[in-house]
Amino acid sequence: MQACLDKVRAALDVIAEHDPDRLRELRERFDVVLIWYGPAPAAGSYLHSRRLCELNCEYVEKAETEPARVAMTLVHELAHARLMSTADPRRPMSLPQAEWLCIGAEVAFAKKLPGAEHLVSAAQRRLDRRPEFYSPEAHAQRTLEALRALSPPGWLMRLAERMYERRFGRPSGSARPDSRA
Repeated sequence: MQACLDKVRAALDVIAEHDPDRLRELRERFDVVLIWYGPAPAAGSYLHSRRLCELNCEYVEKAETEPARVAMTLVHELAHARLMSTADPRRPMSLPQAEWLCIGAEVAFAKKLPGAEHLVSAAQRRLDRRPEFYSPEAHAQRTLEALRALSPPGWLMRLAERMYERRFGRPSGSARPDSRA
């Protein structure tokens, strides 16, 4: 866990050095940056009702996840915070549109970093994903896969699958047998 905290501190230092205004905004918009351990459908997430940015420690600790990449994740979640605080409830933005804007914020930030062309390219490739990748259904499917990776009790997995099924229909990879005789 210490390595994870050290890398997050280094990421904040990257933001402070190359985009101090963004660091100020991060401090204004996030009450908490929660670092947790375990499988997750994404490297980070933002919970607007709690003004909470969540980072997955497994992602942060990977050797290939450099501090600049963690900084980009923080910038991405900051863009979500900005979008949610300025959203017009009469004209909701689709999840693919929001993700496109947040990845755009990552690209803009990474372009300020020396030697970060590979990070810019990686973020730009994510902009090329089909919109369906960012759909609520696809996100829920990735969440189910992350839960399966934890090997939860059977009752918990069945509950999660039922919740998914009620909203989206049967999840792919569901092993629930047909109850008809």
